[in-house]
Amino acid sequence: IEPYISSWSGESLHILNEGKDLIWLSERSGWKQMYLYDGEGNLKNQITDNYFVVGGIQRIDTAARVVYFNGYGREPNVHPYYSLMYKSSFDKQGVTLITKEPANHSMAMSKSNKFFVNTYSTVDIAPKIVLRDASGNVIMDLEMVDLTELLKTGWKPAETFIIKARDGITDLYGVM
Repeated sequence: IEPYISSWSGESLHILNEGKDLIWLSERSGWKQMYLYDGEGNLKNQITDNYFVVGGIQRIDTAARVVYFNGYGREPNVHPYYSLMYKSSFDKQGVTLITKEPANHSMAMSKSNKFFVNTYSTVDIAPKIVLRDASGNVIMDLEMVDLTELLKTGWKPAETFIIKARDGITDLYGVM
């Protein structure tokens, strides 16, 4: 494997199937993406590809050869700093969005890899926790924060905004 260094924290190399497969996270394309190598270090295929950033691997299902991960900036009209959840096959390219709400998402996958608990929120939307199947379908709501008492105190959530940079083209995202 060529020594592409990632500036992101976290694990960049995942050794699977007793060393027969390796998943390597690299910024070699300019965007943090996932690549599948064989145990000898030969590139088999690129798992993810496009103009978005893979945040990190959340779960690897070696039996189904599927990787679950969070990503940033892939979906149009969604704040590029929101962490959405995706899945992809090791063996063929194609990324599937499994959390559609525009928010920051986290997941905790079941041991069977059939279900996951998904918590999501934004700076202006209270956290919500749902149970989803591996395809991202909501099975049931588990918990939603009730802000009623907090709002009675006069508390107001932060506001998000988008402005154009000096170039008049680039969107800048902020919170106040």
